[in-house]
Amino acid sequence: MNFKKNTQIKMVGKRLKGKFNALVTLSLAMMVLLLTSPLAEAAAKKTTPKLFTNTKTFLGDAGGWIIGIVGAVAGFYMIWLGLQYSINDDPGSRNEVKKKMKNVVIGIAISLSAASLIAVIVTYYT
Repeated sequence: MNFKKNTQIKMVGKRLKGKFNALVTLSLAMMVLLLTSPLAEAAAKKTTPKLFTNTKTFLGDAGGWIIGIVGAVAGFYMIWLGLQYSINDDPGSRNEVKKKMKNVVIGIAISLSAASLIAVIVTYYT
């Protein structure tokens, strides 16, 4: 009896897996169609598609937002860590706070490099 249930469960699982794969394939095909239709329309009109001009504006704005948000959050977090460092007397907890401060500086460097990479990409955008 138990053997039959296991085989039935495996069969149902295979059917569901096949349906899921079909659903994923269909959704990917729809995404490709939706993204390429504005490009094909612009190619027929020989104009720059709105997708590119809007994307350039979006990427330029995203770089500014990244710098602003990361700077504000990192500044407040560094103040908080500075207060924790000054309050703690235990050397072990002070070392943990130092590691967190170092991680904040690394995070700022990563986010600034991401924003500068976005700026470089936007300058090469036609």
